[in-house]
Amino acid sequence: MSAQCAPSLASVRARIVALKRSQRFVPWRYSSELADDLRELLGAMKRVVEDPRQGAELMAAFYETDRNIFDHCDDSSGYVGDVYRFDAQELFVRFGKACEDKEWLVHRVFGLIAADDYGVRDALLEAAPRYLPKAQIRGLVARMREADAALPEDKRGYKWRVDIEILARAMKDGALFAEARLSYPGPLHSSTCVDIAGVYFSAGQAETALEWLEKTPLGDHTRDRERDELLFKVYAALGARESQESVAWRIFRRDRNLSTLEQLLALAGQSAREKIVHGEVSVILADTRFDCADAQFLVDAGRGAEAEDYLMARAGLIDGEHYYGLLPLSESMLGAGHPLAATVVYRALLDSILKRARSKIYGHAASYLRNLERISGKIMEWKGLPDHPAYLASLQSKHARKSAFWSRCAG
Repeated sequence: MSAQCAPSLASVRARIVALKRSQRFVPWRYSSELADDLRELLGAMKRVVEDPRQGAELMAAFYETDRNIFDHCDDSSGYVGDVYRFDAQELFVRFGKACEDKEWLVHRVFGLIAADDYGVRDALLEAAPRYLPKAQIRGLVARMREADAALPEDKRGYKWRVDIEILARAMKDGALFAEARLSYPGPLHSSTCVDIAGVYFSAGQAETALEWLEKTPLGDHTRDRERDELLFKVYAALGARESQESVAWRIFRRDRNLSTLEQLLALAGQSAREKIVHGEVSVILADTRFDCADAQFLVDAGRGAEAEDYLMARAGLIDGEHYYGLLPLSESMLGAGHPLAATVVYRALLDSILKRARSKIYGHAASYLRNLERISGKIMEWKGLPDHPAYLASLQSKHARKSAFWSRCAG
């Protein structure tokens, strides 16, 4: 950048003021460009500011542009929000850490959080331990409590207590987090127990974390997955290997895949692999429902033949709408040398698109049909499934009027 075009403090301030006043609406397709402009402004600020307090004040002013920015842009992709949450956070930390007047900084941060309408200023609380000593953070907590107490009784309880939770989590202060969370009225929920345990565990207090995990109300399964993942780590920290293995079994059976299998085998021993896999194959095949993850596990575990039988027996239960899991499954079956099983999956994907007449993705449907044509020659035995010519004839009969699809196939 030439000296003539080099940014100055005055130009940075002017750009911030312009952001607060702009009435130009930025559509979604240009939101990434707006994000780039905001990052460029932060970069200019970083280059020209020498006084840390001045930098912190400019960053506070930058955060105060959020209302006007979000009111005048479609940030569905989150590009603009990420600038405030991450890029701006880093620069605020840089200036805030070097700022000697911490009391002023606490006052400024409190004001920003008090007027936070969009949630992006939470980033300043999440990073607070990086630029404020603990004493100042506790002073900030005290101000939040005072602000909460000053509210009318019917409006107390959410805004400031959530902010205190964010600070407590950032400081890894389990007691403060528990105090804030338990101040809400109502019975104890699993979410409360898991969240409090997580903060205690992050502080290295595994025993206290376990106490909270064990308080989870019976019958409340809303956070079972996260609870078990945390329990697994807690038992590891406490050296409770037997309990850890029991949790590993629950995790594996909830979500069978090679990663959870290896986690289990690290405790049960690699020699138990064949026994465990054999047992789970029997459980999967005995279940008459279709589960894409279980089918994927079968092929990943080297049980391609069983995976093919599983798919053939449940072909009518496969919902082609779940393409995120089905497409990798079809490719895995092909890679394992089971084109018939891959055919079952590709047909489910294709049938789903045509049944719902989703013309915008007929290109994918045409691609699936070409894949079916390509792999049909590799199938020696159809095992009761209509062969490709018969399936194609059925498609042409059922969907003869979908000219947009057939034109894609011909193209």
